[in-house]
Amino acid sequence: MNDEFTNSLDWFTLGMAFSVWFAHFILAWTISSIFPGEGVVLWLTLALTLVALGALGWLWRRSGQKGLRTFSVITLAIATIAVLFDFAPALMA
Repeated sequence: MNDEFTNSLDWFTLGMAFSVWFAHFILAWTISSIFPGEGVVLWLTLALTLVALGALGWLWRRSGQKGLRTFSVITLAIATIAVLFDFAPALMA
């Protein structure tokens, strides 16, 4: 096993990263349900995505993790990819 991976669990970062992703998904879905097929969906979802990415960036800075091989940073990376994936349908609408 590789000793470069450190298992410093930061439960706040872990919980909040997935909470930001969940909130982004629910709000983006709600926006697309309220305004189906309208151009305002793109702009509202873009603003929501920027807020979510800002929150994830703040969580990363707050965690103080410098390396990419910690559980907190991996969690933040998964949540960031998921937020960007949630934004993709708005680009195609």
